[in-house]
Amino acid sequence: MRYTEFAIAAALSQAAQEPTYRAAFISPTRKDSAAALAIAATLGPGTLAISNSTVTMANGGRVFFRPCTTTAARGLPALHEIYLDCCDRAIGFNETYAALLPCLEPYGQNAKLIRIVAHANECWKS
Repeated sequence: MRYTEFAIAAALSQAAQEPTYRAAFISPTRKDSAAALAIAATLGPGTLAISNSTVTMANGGRVFFRPCTTTAARGLPALHEIYLDCCDRAIGFNETYAALLPCLEPYGQNAKLIRIVAHANECWKS
């Protein structure tokens, strides 16, 4: 399993266990974001609904999928985790990153920003 699929499976599992859990996957392009959502659709047991950008679990937990654009954070609630999937190569990444950070503030020290770097064959989180 690649890092992205592993991270999606982990987020969906967390969402299935915690009704208030919210996470977002930010991918470089709309095509990448749609592919990540398609992976989530195959991995998500207990899903209630899958829209064009969100997986909602039966208990209310949600995982959002967005492309890395300056409007990626628009409409997102407070998030427990943000996964940046190879977004450092996307145009406008700095602006997107700055726009996403306020989504993590409500959870303070418990919030996580997770960077997935497939090209370097490594993954780190902070």
